[in-house]
Amino acid sequence: MLVDLAALGVFFGVVALLFLLECGRTAIKEWLRALWQLKWLFLALAVLYLGFTPGTPLLDWAARPTWQGALEGGHRALVLATLLMAVHWLVRPVPTDALAGGMVWLTTPLERLGLHTRRFAVRLAMTLHRVGELQEQVNALRGAARQGWVDTAAELIRGIEQAPSANTASQAIELPTPQLQEWLMPVALAGGVIAGLAL
Repeated sequence: MLVDLAALGVFFGVVALLFLLECGRTAIKEWLRALWQLKWLFLALAVLYLGFTPGTPLLDWAARPTWQGALEGGHRALVLATLLMAVHWLVRPVPTDALAGGMVWLTTPLERLGLHTRRFAVRLAMTLHRVGELQEQVNALRGAARQGWVDTAAELIRGIEQAPSANTASQAIELPTPQLQEWLMPVALAGGVIAGLAL
């Protein structure tokens, strides 16, 4: 095991607390809903690690599950839950324009190699904007699907095939410059990772 399970649990608790303070209870509920959608993946992890990892048996009368399998499975599950929380943290509070602008700012040095980063950012902004609209349509049509799912699916497909609106296509992207305090979190996380690897 690369990381002690107790240390990983403490790290997960710190990230969860910061996530709660930064994004609120609604974000925690959305993260828990996303975890529930991955229930089959967690079940597969449990079967693989508890059923097939050799080691010291948890029970006296059975060779499986083992302590090593439980620890390894718990380690993988915590890593997966932490990664999912990080994705929710990074994507949820960021508006589409700010996310596209940040991508442009980060990829600006690649323009010297001939890459068109602004065109990529515009397409990214339009795609994210459209995905958000479709998510709202799916949520709105979910209740109506119980009455007639064929008509609901046809209506959803018609909405997907519609061209994006003109104001979305001509949307200007502002280039934000990160402020000093916005660099503190990544620097602190990188320092923590380096310190953890050094120990």
